Amino acid sequence: VNCVDNYYNIATTGVTQPQVRITTSDAYDSEPAVALLVNSTKTFSVNLVTMGSAIITAEDTLAAGTNYLSDVSPSITVGVGAAVKLQLLVPGEGAVAGSGTGKTGTPTARTTGTAFNVTVNCVDANWNKVVTANPQVDIFTSDLYDTEPSEAFLSAGTKTYSVTLVTAGTTVVTAKDLASVYTESISPSITVNPNTVVKLQLLVPGEGAVPGYSGGKTGTPANQTVGTAFTVTVNGVDANWNLVSSAGTTVKVATSDLYDTEPANAALVAGTKTFSVTPKTAGIMVITASDVGGTGLTNNVSPNITVGVGAAVKLQLLVPSETALPGSGTGKAGSMISETAGNPFIVTVNCVDANWNKVISVNGTNITITTSDPYDTEPTSLTLGAGTSTFNVTLQKAGTTVI
Repeated sequence: VNCVDNYYNIATTGVTQPQVRITTSDAYDSEPAVALLVNSTKTFSVNLVTMGSAIITAEDTLAAGTNYLSDVSPSITVGVGAAVKLQLLVPGEGAVAGSGTGKTGTPTARTTGTAFNVTVNCVDANWNKVVTANPQVDIFTSDLYDTEPSEAFLSAGTKTYSVTLVTAGTTVVTAKDLASVYTESISPSITVNPNTVVKLQLLVPGEGAVPGYSGGKTGTPANQTVGTAFTVTVNGVDANWNLVSSAGTTVKVATSDLYDTEPANAALVAGTKTFSVTPKTAGIMVITASDVGGTGLTNNVSPNITVGVGAAVKLQLLVPSETALPGSGTGKAGSMISETAGNPFIVTVNCVDANWNKVISVNGTNITITTSDPYDTEPTSLTLGAGTSTFNVTLQKAGTTVI
């Protein structure tokens, strides 16, 4: 900057040295400090950061009355610098070349299962796009269960990629140069909301919800015991097993146990509800959660649940034509048939739990059979083996008898 007369001669005598400010049209550069000219001249260092064009202005900052007229440069072409890094832009963000972060805006919330585009630019140190830099870029996210886009080369320094997140919560997206030449770029945290509720999820003890995962849960059902209550959880979820807190449909929980008392229907609260189940029948049980609220959510069925017998508490006597019916109210089915005096028949004794399930772990218990027939010879006492034993009975007196 020179201080000059009307004919652009440097003024060397009788001049009040101006204090000069240098400004540019580059919104993001750091401009030089204000400084006094010395002998009517001074050099200033300018570092432009935004490609395109710029003008530079020199103005006198001294008080009115001593000011010298400002001067403005012609338009200066500003070229891009060397490519050094990647820039990742997600929805809600826009590129701002030359700025400190290279972009503006805040990521907008996304929805699980809904695709959106992200843009990758290869840029110089000041976030100006370098059209001649076209690395092969990998896009990956912190969502453990999404299917990430294929690696692809940039074209003219840029490329858009489609991303579909499947897990509700928060996610970050990363753009990485496979050749590791250019610095990777990581997005800010992105809020990911669940999608529309479409189905029910049933969780039994031993299972845990895993939103976004193809099966929606992990673990194996824990063994249960006849007569002991346990809790199951029903969630209203989207297509990717994310809990939808707005779901409030009424749910029915039913089991394959023919004799248990099933829990009352109940509405989901904030998308979830627990139900108490008490099995009556030992063996294998499955549980089904159904939408009975009219919203058409898909049912969900548990894996097989092993139900063990309860504690041995009583004996069960089965006479001919009677069969064991574990879990039922009486523990057996069938109607009495007539026997004939003098003809032997077989009765079976089982050791059972409170719900008539045979307890095969009971061995050695001594069992005696007696009848109301005063003249029969009653069978010899026997011990149980694997929770059961059979006896031959021969009644002698016609009429009715109890055993």
